[in-house]
Amino acid sequence: MAANLVVNWETFSKIEKDGFEIYEIEVSEKKASEIESNLFQNQLKYELIAIKKGTEINSYLVEAYTSLNHTLFTNSIENLSNFTGTLNVFQLDETSVGQLVIFNGHSKNTTEKSVIEPLNEVINFYSYKQSLTNKAPECVETYIVYTYALENTNHYSSVTVGNYTQLTYRNTTQETIITTSFMNTPYPCGTNGDSYYILYRTTINRDVID
Repeated sequence: MAANLVVNWETFSKIEKDGFEIYEIEVSEKKASEIESNLFQNQLKYELIAIKKGTEINSYLVEAYTSLNHTLFTNSIENLSNFTGTLNVFQLDETSVGQLVIFNGHSKNTTEKSVIEPLNEVINFYSYKQSLTNKAPECVETYIVYTYALENTNHYSSVTVGNYTQLTYRNTTQETIITTSFMNTPYPCGTNGDSYYILYRTTINRDVID
């Protein structure tokens, strides 16, 4: 994932509220992933979020799936009143640590992971401030996510003479890596939500010296 992401440092923002310090930085993809779903928009949004309270700091990489007919994730937890979707939450080493389901700005920690509870808390803090009528989504379904990752590997050979190393491009090989995971998703009560699966295509580029 990291190889395809770029941190947009110019979007750095800091919020201070009721003992919390919240830092947000937008992250974009070098090559946009493709989503096929009857529930989500095809554009993913990414963000780095750090939350400090006292001496404790929690840092997250957020991957936001936005539900159809809703405003895209805004990269600001202060302005999620029109956002409905799922936040996949990772540690900075790309380890998945859980999911938050958002319904009109109100968050529910569906995976019940304590490590993401600070993020869940601050999102709901702003949600309650915006509207006391917001409710956590009552209709949440779990779907299979098939990830098709096209991995492009550029192969190089190296020759070292003294302190100088020369790299020579040889070829590029391709491999499709298919993985499955599960995602908790909000959907309007009284409907079927999404289709059986959510298809997620992405591209990975890496260089190796053989």
